[in-house]
Amino acid sequence: MLQKLTLSNGVTLNLGDFIQDKDEKIPGEIIKLEQIGKSSYVTISKNGGPYIIGSYNIIKFYSKC
Repeated sequence: MLQKLTLSNGVTLNLGDFIQDKDEKIPGEIIKLEQIGKSSYVTISKNGGPYIIGSYNIIKFYSKC
């Protein structure tokens, strides 16, 4: 499993960071990062369960640092 993932726009996401996607108002914590071919997938823990989004859907992120 990846510890960090750099998106095509240059933003680097890390495990434990908080992100928000286009469809949800509440940010979730990153619990898994995957690179499959040219596609990136981010799994976040939100609303009691894992929720997988494509990196193209990310609109904001909040670093834990």
